[in-house]
Amino acid sequence: SDSQKDLVTEYANKNLFQGSLKPYPLWGAQIQAFMNAAGDTETCIRRNTCDPIRGRNIHVNFVPRSEGKEIILFITKADATAFFKDMSYGGEASGGSLAVLLGIIKSLSQVRDNDQNNDFNQLSAEFMVTFLQGESFDYSGSQRFAYDLRRG
Repeated sequence: SDSQKDLVTEYANKNLFQGSLKPYPLWGAQIQAFMNAAGDTETCIRRNTCDPIRGRNIHVNFVPRSEGKEIILFITKADATAFFKDMSYGGEASGGSLAVLLGIIKSLSQVRDNDQNNDFNQLSAEFMVTFLQGESFDYSGSQRFAYDLRRG
């Protein structure tokens, strides 16, 4: 509820370092709420009491795939985790790497689009940009990416 969220936010703000030498953290919280966890994933799925983690990896090739060419991968995670709904401070953690990767995409696209002599397609390597989901959960995004690469 909003009152619980406000209370947690208030005490989290009290924990911010204010230049004192007091031990950190000053305040903590013990959460006493019923959870539906079944102990492990296998039991949880068998009992149908949990949802699988879902997400989509995004892969971008700049030219159609060619056999025999090396691939230069630019990869970043595109997700975060949160203990409380609507309080996923980690959502901003991947912002820097996402911005860099988008800049790379823009630069490579401009080079490709302004290529009068078709030199971009003659490079000895190809570029692939990938945004991974599920990295915060046991690297499931990169594991799926590796699986997809092996399958072709």
